[in-house]
Amino acid sequence: MIRSTTIAALSLFAASPAIAAAPDSPVPSGPEARILNIAGFLEWVADGSRGVYIRSDRGKWYYARTLNECSRLRSANGLGFLSKTGDLDRHDSLRVQGWRCRLTSVVESGPPPSLQGS
Repeated sequence: MIRSTTIAALSLFAASPAIAAAPDSPVPSGPEARILNIAGFLEWVADGSRGVYIRSDRGKWYYARTLNECSRLRSANGLGFLSKTGDLDRHDSLRVQGWRCRLTSVVESGPPPSLQGS
C-alpha cells in the first residue's frame, strides 16, 4: 500500500552543521540518486543557499540542490526532511527554520570541499 501521507519533518536537529562549504565551489552533478532511510543521516553541510551535502548512515556523501534559493539554509543550525517514503530524492523537500525548500536534484558526491582531506 502506498502511503499518501508525508512523513513528518524528521526534525533531527544537530547542534550545528559541520563547517559550511565554500559557496563558490563547483556543484556536484551526476545521475539522480536516492538517500535510503534519511532518518539515519549522520551529518550535513550547507553549500550557500542553494544546496546541502548530506552524509548517509552508510557513510556515503550526497548533494541535494534546492529548486530555488533557500536563504535560511546559510545560517541554519538544524535541518529536517519532508519525504513521502522515508528515503530522500529530488521529489522531496528540506525543512529549514520553518521554511520548506523543494529539491530539484539529489546526486552522489564526494565530501564537501571544507571536509576534503580530513
